[in-house]
Amino acid sequence: MSTALRLIPGSLATNCWSSDPQTFYNEAFEKGSALLGDITGILIQDTAPDPEDRDKAWIRLTAPGGPPSFYLPYIWYNGAWVARHPSAPEGDEIRIWIGSTTDLETYDGGAAGVVGDASGPMWQVDSDFAGRFPIGVGTIPDTTVAVTVDTNAGSGQITLIEANVPEHSHQIGVESSDITSSAEDGQLRDASGDVTFISTWNQTAVGVTRNWGGAASDGSTTPFNNTPPSRGVYFIRRTARIFFTA
Repeated sequence: MSTALRLIPGSLATNCWSSDPQTFYNEAFEKGSALLGDITGILIQDTAPDPEDRDKAWIRLTAPGGPPSFYLPYIWYNGAWVARHPSAPEGDEIRIWIGSTTDLETYDGGAAGVVGDASGPMWQVDSDFAGRFPIGVGTIPDTTVAVTVDTNAGSGQITLIEANVPEHSHQIGVESSDITSSAEDGQLRDASGDVTFISTWNQTAVGVTRNWGGAASDGSTTPFNNTPPSRGVYFIRRTARIFFTA
């Protein structure tokens, strides 16, 4: 990749004119200069540059003549060789982590301790995701539930209500009767326990079936878990740390 240099002219003497054009041309070039800018050089080595070379960039190698040990060049800043992390500190990037929270402290160039510009962990657990699934922003299909960014939705348990139960009927069996009158073919017990004798033509008798389900006498139900099969991970985001250190 080419770099544009700024040419700086020098000062020629008033008697510099020569009968030889080449002599004049050479003197003009000798007195001029080119400015590269703030970059004064790049050192490629495995050891930290000497103090007099701290105005240069440093590409650190794993060993003399070996491959780079890091993908970014370091510069000397605020008393240390540093490189800026490509992800913004405390930014909106989220990653998945399946290691321990202890190992997370040293992940991606981080270190245990208090977070500073060039110290402490690079990443931290985002507690807003604790016990929650990520889901795409938008309306959940077949519902009217709208999911917006950085907000919670859903419930871990569900309690059925009457509107959740389909319409249905219960068949009532008639007990046999020990009374032989043809008008009394059977007997039916109502909610109070009283016996009502019925016949085939009596359609007004009311009985009760056994109670099934429900956790209380009023028929209310116990909430049940609404969690699909899942696998635990940590969701992590950047801390306030800005720089890698060599």
